[in-house]
Amino acid sequence: MSTKIFNGYSLEFPATTPIYEIDRWAQVLRARISNVEKYLRAKLFADTAVTLIDRIVLLNDPKRLLPIVNGMTDEKATTLSDHQNPYMVAFEHISTREKKIRVTQERDPLYDFECNAQILHVPGRNLLLAMLFTEQEAYRTIWQRMPGVHEYAYWNNTDAPSYLTEDQWERRERDWDKALGREGIPVLRGFNIECHHVYGHPTMEQIIQSMPAFRSRVRERSEDNLFHEWLNGRGLTASYYFELYSEYKRWRRTTEGRLAAVRMRHEIAGHLPKEITKEMLLTSVKELFERFHEQPAEAS
Repeated sequence: MSTKIFNGYSLEFPATTPIYEIDRWAQVLRARISNVEKYLRAKLFADTAVTLIDRIVLLNDPKRLLPIVNGMTDEKATTLSDHQNPYMVAFEHISTREKKIRVTQERDPLYDFECNAQILHVPGRNLLLAMLFTEQEAYRTIWQRMPGVHEYAYWNNTDAPSYLTEDQWERRERDWDKALGREGIPVLRGFNIECHHVYGHPTMEQIIQSMPAFRSRVRERSEDNLFHEWLNGRGLTASYYFELYSEYKRWRRTTEGRLAAVRMRHEIAGHLPKEITKEMLLTSVKELFERFHEQPAEAS
């Protein structure tokens, strides 16, 4: 068997442990992951909505407002409807990306909050193994800190880790081959623990509490704008994106690039609102654009 179990663990539970004890342990795991999931979802929601608001503030061409919203919602609308406020755009954007994950099974760490563990018995041994499936490093950290969880990975394409003897490494190989059986498919063996159970979207209060700091927003918008400013006239295409981006990063490290970044951050900081409010999240994107680009009345 071509065995590569990078996400493998052993559990201190004996194979004869009553299922209710494992269930009690799993309930603690779910509660801890659920709390982190709520935080991650609120942060994603806040970042998405704030990105749209900041782009509206920095927009200098009203004709680009519709493409920006369509790009975030994956729609091809020809007009902006009044219900499209930053909150709803973020809702549609995140929902669309999560639906795509469920349909295509293509993993996307930014939007993929699923997490489950497959518990496997090693025939002939009083040993339980486990495989954790998640795209979230925060979940993996929680799992690794759970009582009784120990690293038990195995692979046969490179050398064993230096902290294991050859006998210990071969023992892992035999254990995983037995646990996975002839098919080698985890879901056909043992039982599954679904580790997350947060559905829907965060509350407005959670979103407001998760807003990115002003300095962080200035830094991110400045880098975006500076990159596009630098690209102007260079004819960016998908096939040359990484080559051009690498060239841009080299330029950013030059004196000219560093001075341009300072200038851009100063300009951006003078335009972005210091605080993003609930009222902004619920105001239509059309009204937000008009508000931030309202021409001051001339003195009589």
